[in-house]
Amino acid sequence: MTYTILVADDSSYVRFQVIMILDYIEKYACTHAESLAKAVTKLQEKEFDLIFVDSDFGSISQVEELESFLFSISPKTQVVTMVSPTRAKKNNINKHEFVLFKPITLENVKKVLNNYKNNITNIQETSGEDLV
Repeated sequence: MTYTILVADDSSYVRFQVIMILDYIEKYACTHAESLAKAVTKLQEKEFDLIFVDSDFGSISQVEELESFLFSISPKTQVVTMVSPTRAKKNNINKHEFVLFKPITLENVKKVLNNYKNNITNIQETSGEDLV
């Protein structure tokens, strides 16, 4: 299944790395943004299934605030927060199904995608809706 994915990070290296991993796994429809403002614009213009976003993005300092902010713009988009180990420890960010710890690896991206697929399947089974 092909998902539409927005990769938002101020580092071109990280954006490229995530997109290359996603491309390796499957030919996902990826778009990128190098700033929070550009990510917001893209979310307003198009619906995405997932957004991979840097936790140190823009002026929002708390990961939960960033996730809530993005959800308020695009409620159907699953936010995947990319976090450095230092930031995770400093802000007491625990592992959960949609946190991707840096350095980003093929296996970790696969886990996040599998979690997303499982969530979609569970919601469909519970509600009877076809979400994809």
